[in-house]
This record gives sequence, structure tokens and C-alpha cells, in this order.
Amino acid sequence: MKKLLNPIEFYNDRKLLIANLIIFLVGTTSAVFLQTTFESPIDMHFSDKIELKLTILGNFISTLSLFLAFFLAGRIINKKTRVIDCLNLSMYFRIPYYILAFINISHFLSDEKTILNIEKNYVFSENQLIEMVLVYSMILFFIGFLIIQGIIIYRSFKTIANAKKTTDYLILVLIILAFIIISTLIIRNL
Repeated sequence: MKKLLNPIEFYNDRKLLIANLIIFLVGTTSAVFLQTTFESPIDMHFSDKIELKLTILGNFISTLSLFLAFFLAGRIINKKTRVIDCLNLSMYFRIPYYILAFINISHFLSDEKTILNIEKNYVFSENQLIEMVLVYSMILFFIGFLIIQGIIIYRSFKTIANAKKTTDYLILVLIILAFIIISTLIIRNL
């Protein structure tokens, strides 16, 4: 489990980069066919049609903005921060989004007609308890997902930049937030 939560520390940087590049290409390709779009480094949506340009550029810009955020924060904290480590972390951070895209494998979440029919025909039914359990389970799953993502960033950034102080992580959070806003504005204006 430690290796999954901090791959930078345990794996060879070049082998990890090659694996991340392959996963990036396969993940981006599968996201296109699963009608997934990325509007920021932490945002994923399903479209009612394949958005080739938006998916590819959105994923590239999201990964690039994470890389720049990690690299800038790392250089502020420690001048010896390496480019390859920041690139590996930014690409590794995106892997769960490719896996989550498979939720839409049947295109149920991106089919506009299906969603509109569900909203029109939604009436309180006997299955309301089951639906509530499913919704709350998904919410808990996504909260867990975000916590794991936070742990990955915390541990890996600690390795990359030799971050030790609370101010180091505050710098990282502020820079990531700035890059999330900037990348969202860029992607939405494509």
C-alpha cells in the first residue's frame, strides 16, 4: 500500500515515467470513447457525445497545470526539486480519473435522453431507501477518493521537495488552487 500512496519514493523515476506515459495515452484514449471530459485537474464530466478535442486538450492541460504547480511549489521550497519527479506525480495523480471514467462504460451517465427521462418520471417509490443508500455510498466513496488523492500528494510531495513544515504544504495548496482556476479558465475557453 505504501508503494501506491508514494510511488516517487519506491519506483525508478524513468520506469515510472514510461508507465505513466503509457497510462496517460491509454487513459486519454479510453476517456474519449467513454465520453469523458476534464475541465480542471480535479474535475471530470460525462458528455452526451464524444468530445475529442475537449477530452485530449483538457487532460493535457490538467496534467500540465498539476506539473507546473508541483514544480513551482517544489522549487520555492527546495531548489533541488527534479522535473521528472513532478511530472511523474502529476501523471500518477490523474490515473484514478481514468479508472473512474469506466463508470460510464454503458454511456448511461452521458445519455441526455436517459437522464431527462429519469428526472421526468421520478416519483417517490418503494425503492427510495435503496436509492438513498446508493447515493450516500457514492458520496462516501468520492470523499474517500479525495482523501486518498490528498495522501498521495502529501507523501509524494514530501519526497519530491523534502517538505517538512506546514508552510511548505500551504504554499503547495495555494499554488495548486491557482493552477486549478487558471486551467479551468483555459479549458472552458477552448
